Amino acid sequence: MRIARFLRDKLLICEIWTSLAVARLMVAFMPFGWWRKALGPIDGGGPAPGRVDRAATERACRLGRAVERVGDRAWFAPVCLPRAMAARWILARRGIPSHIVFGSRRSDETAGSKLLFHAWLKVGDIVVTGDWERETFLPFKKSQSGGHEPGGAMPDPELGDVLSTPKR
Repeated sequence: MRIARFLRDKLLICEIWTSLAVARLMVAFMPFGWWRKALGPIDGGGPAPGRVDRAATERACRLGRAVERVGDRAWFAPVCLPRAMAARWILARRGIPSHIVFGSRRSDETAGSKLLFHAWLKVGDIVVTGDWERETFLPFKKSQSGGHEPGGAMPDPELGDVLSTPKR
């Protein structure tokens, strides 16, 4: 039994590492249009589509923590978007519905503020990856024209993560 669990854990680490590497390569070297569909629906408002029971939510949280731990140790330093993409793929293979949320904010630099982005993954109302700093980002919401725009004046406390800023 211990050997089976050991092998299962090692296979999960390989799955996570491979998913993170593929997501990082896609983001770095492929045009957005080629991998856009791998993200699934993008909306910052409500919970992920589909009903998720408590056991699936707990499993998603455990897998999200595993993705974050492996990402922290990966030599290629995946930031929030590859982590959210990898976790989404891993959860989808296990039949757990989720969606990626994007947010933005201005940098704190006084000279020439930059626009920063963050991505996080939600299962239901629970943030699975990218929870650090998410309160400081405004989630994108669908506009009336069908595009996406940064949402509201106040950040949603259920969201957050930065594409260009690595986790500290």
